[in-house]
Amino acid sequence: MNKVLLKILDSFYIGILWLIITAIKTSIFILKKKKKNRIAALPYLPKNYPGGNIRIGNWKKHFNNRNQEFDVFWASEKDQFEKWITPGLNIKNYFFHFLVLFKRTKTFLKIRNYEIIWLQRNFIPFYPLKDPLFEKLIKKLGKVLIVDYYDADYLHNKSLVNETALIADKITVSSPFLFEYFKKINPYTFLLPLTIEPNKYYQKDGNQKNKELVIGWMGNPGNALELIKIKEALIALEKRYSKKISFEFLCRGEISLPLKQLKLKKWTEKDFNYYDWLSSVDIGIVPYTSNTERLRAKSPMKTLEFLCSSIPVVISPCESYPELIHNDNCLIARDYEEWINYISMLIENPNERKRIGKSGKFYFNNHHTYTKNINLLQKILSLNSI
Repeated sequence: MNKVLLKILDSFYIGILWLIITAIKTSIFILKKKKKNRIAALPYLPKNYPGGNIRIGNWKKHFNNRNQEFDVFWASEKDQFEKWITPGLNIKNYFFHFLVLFKRTKTFLKIRNYEIIWLQRNFIPFYPLKDPLFEKLIKKLGKVLIVDYYDADYLHNKSLVNETALIADKITVSSPFLFEYFKKINPYTFLLPLTIEPNKYYQKDGNQKNKELVIGWMGNPGNALELIKIKEALIALEKRYSKKISFEFLCRGEISLPLKQLKLKKWTEKDFNYYDWLSSVDIGIVPYTSNTERLRAKSPMKTLEFLCSSIPVVISPCESYPELIHNDNCLIARDYEEWINYISMLIENPNERKRIGKSGKFYFNNHHTYTKNINLLQKILSLNSI
């Protein structure tokens, strides 16, 4: 019964979609209006989700401070996404799909008044379209279409992503790996580093304030699989420093690790404050040991959050941030022994914690703030760089 209903819902969705597309096509000449240098930014992820805010939405105030019109059009809200989207194809998802479709249709009618459209991934988020229908209509309106990718988004729907990248006027990406991938499709591809607003982050000074040194990690259940791959090193560290350290890991799901000194935190805990929690961490760890295309393409935001907070961090080799230098602004661990040795060195040496944390903050300030990158983005989004 559910499969039949899903097919009916899907057919109904496609029918409504084509009615909307046909209506827009027949009236496209009415929609053609231009107002120079106005930017419409369309995040893929819901409002208040980091990937939408940090990559797209947070730029608004920086552009507005320069008297440039930069308006953000969200496809959904965080509570709507969390209420209706669940893993796999199911009936609940279609409440969200229809909500997004109708909201994006209204947005399409509004963006006729903008010259430049900065779009994250695709115009219709989460529904698995195979053809960039709305993106083609944006081009027919005579708009400058710029599409952003900050992760290995193309792996989920390559045909849609590649065709979108092909018709776009420009592409923005957050990592060297993505730059090389999209440059082959569209020569107007630009590397725009991932940025974070530092104001909310407390600063560590390298001194121990807790009874035990806290080794911290945060991420989603998928990234936790990479954490589990270094579990033997973490077990060895716990045995060596049983009374000196504790582990605090933050994740949406459960993590199976045989650590006696482990405290698991969840974002959904009542009265949980992320920035307070992060300020309690003395040493950050960001393991990505798998050499997969997905991991090579991503820009680990958690690494940046540790650096922003002046927390010394031990990471796996990361081609997304080539300016990260081992034993300068971070420690780079390549195997079991190095994970143990580098974390041990930070546990035993408060001066090294302070030095590496301070150097990491200096690196962050010079590469990953909005104020440092706004001139670059403003140039990319301008008409003159085509």
